[in-house]
Amino acid sequence: MASAFVHGDWGILADGERTAELVSDLIDRARDAALDVKTVDDSHARAGIVMIRCRDLPAVIKTLAARGVLADYRHDRVRISPYFYNTPEDNARAIDAISGQL
Repeated sequence: MASAFVHGDWGILADGERTAELVSDLIDRARDAALDVKTVDDSHARAGIVMIRCRDLPAVIKTLAARGVLADYRHDRVRISPYFYNTPEDNARAIDAISGQL
């Protein structure tokens, strides 16, 4: 029942399309900011995770959290996973936070 509540009238397919749009938007914003995106270019071959190479990852994660952006990191990359309930403004806030740490 929780799934029916969360997905409401849009449906699961629309959720996936919305998530794919947000992932593409986040990648575009990162590239426009000259960040080192390490996510597959082909939108049909990628998942909902955007990876951006960064230094001082603990500081980047802390800055993102202070701006209300939940993220994680592996090795030398911050991992951000926008989902259908996020907004392009959330993506902008994430990229601004990462750019400010470089």
